[in-house]
Amino acid sequence: RVGGFTYSPEDGTRAAAMEDSVPASLKRERLEELMDVQPSISFERNLEQVGTVRRVLVDRRLDGADADPDFEAVGRTESQALDVDGATQLLPTEDGVLTPGHFVDVEIVDALEYDLIGKVVTT
Repeated sequence: RVGGFTYSPEDGTRAAAMEDSVPASLKRERLEELMDVQPSISFERNLEQVGTVRRVLVDRRLDGADADPDFEAVGRTESQALDVDGATQLLPTEDGVLTPGHFVDVEIVDALEYDLIGKVVTT
């Protein structure tokens, strides 16, 4: 997970006073290169989580308008910031008892570029 932007001078900084700034086209090219390789790096890092058990905070159930037959709920591990990082998609439980605001232990069973997929092992 990474956010990127091109450099822009900030008044009062040493860098803003430097001559021979990198051309805007090169800045954009470098940013594009970074953002092109980032998804595969994120995916590889997420794959490293497969087989581990993580504590997950349930954020919301996927029912009603958000219904998804593949997942019961969405949550976050301690390393997944809300609206910034990926999430953990939670597979359906036998009793459908996942409650937003509660923590559950989840075995990570698969990975996507930005999200983890997990099976609840204890509620």
